[in-house]
Amino acid sequence: MPKIVQLRGKWYRWVAFGIGCGFSPIAPGTVGTLLGIPVIFLFQFLPGIFWFLGALLVVALSILSSSRVSSELGVKDHPSIVIDEVAGYVFTMALIPVTWQTIIIGLLLFRVFDIIKPPPANWIDKKMSGGFGITADDLVAGVYANLTLQGILIFLG
Repeated sequence: MPKIVQLRGKWYRWVAFGIGCGFSPIAPGTVGTLLGIPVIFLFQFLPGIFWFLGALLVVALSILSSSRVSSELGVKDHPSIVIDEVAGYVFTMALIPVTWQTIIIGLLLFRVFDIIKPPPANWIDKKMSGGFGITADDLVAGVYANLTLQGILIFLG
């Protein structure tokens, strides 16, 4: 049973728990992924290199904060840690035109790939620990979702 966690006093807890989104009693991963939507809206106004740097910052924050929180709690990947979902969703939307349709389809695709964890995400999830392991399987899911969404956009013209 995961330990009860609090946001109080540590900035990295706020980041790891997605400013509280991870405490949702229903589907905390999906609620955490929703936090990625304003991030994507913000990033759409950035020139390409700054979009890339912003994505790297989200990944770095995910690795750092989830590593510290999982270490404090003594668990591999606490279900309330959702910053990795935000990082994976940012990868999902990389180089994708931002519309309400792509945001919704991207979110659905990301959640499907994050839940089913196709290889190598399943291997990463089972074998890797710490912040890198927590984040990396979501980045793989994000890449799969991105490629699928790019295919859908090409197919639909």
